[in-house]
Amino acid sequence: MSVLVVGSVALDSVETPFGKADNVVGGSGTFFSAAASLLAPVQLVGVVGDDYPLEQLEPLRQRGVDMAGLEQVARRFRRSSARHHSSFSRTSIRASSSTSCNRWNVQSSSPAIP
Repeated sequence: MSVLVVGSVALDSVETPFGKADNVVGGSGTFFSAAASLLAPVQLVGVVGDDYPLEQLEPLRQRGVDMAGLEQVARRFRRSSARHHSSFSRTSIRASSSTSCNRWNVQSSSPAIP
């Protein structure tokens, strides 16, 4: 049996008292695919913009995640950033994206389910 994952694929920037990381792989679809691939074959369905660096998803491919359902559209992809204090409470978050990639815009984009 395989797992079909439908979720966001994004780049995140995170700042904590211990350091900062910019443009790291993020998104619920990405993380769920990585975790599920330890237990079963995974098919990822999602939408990214044409400026998304697909090479950043190579670790998922190496885990055997099928990304035939990952669609690249001619728009900017989703980015978000968060800042955490020493208590690890999030004090600010900013998401920047085109509406189509952030909300899936199902009227103009229909990701292919493998």
